[in-house]
Amino acid sequence: MTGTAIERYKALDRAFVERAGRGMKLYAQFSALASLSTDTDAALQAERAFAIRDQLNEGLGAWRSPAKSMRLVFAAALAASGRTSEHFFAARAALAERRKARGGRHRAATRGPRSLPGCRRNCRPDGLVRRKRPVPEPRRPRHA
Repeated sequence: MTGTAIERYKALDRAFVERAGRGMKLYAQFSALASLSTDTDAALQAERAFAIRDQLNEGLGAWRSPAKSMRLVFAAALAASGRTSEHFFAARAALAERRKARGGRHRAATRGPRSLPGCRRNCRPDGLVRRKRPVPEPRRPRHA
């Protein structure tokens, strides 16, 4: 069993690294790991993953998450589970709709007072910040 899994990973790794561009070797290796659960041919799995990645790139553009480098890993996981980019976009839209119905504009809006600046460790429930030292009095101007 172990030998077959290692051989399967090596075949998937070869297939992904051959197709991956410059600087994408690490993400190709992660994609090979994400594809271990499928029984399809390694070259076919890599072909499907790159096709889905291209669809994700087209649908998301340059500045939307997940980052362009991680889209290959997402695509490999989608291809290994038999899903397409349409499933990804449908899930993304459903999450956005749920977030909108809940009243949050984005993920950071749901973190409460800990997302406020200066309120990391010393927050109290009433919203006041505990200080180790009292706030000093403002200085008098020298030449008043």
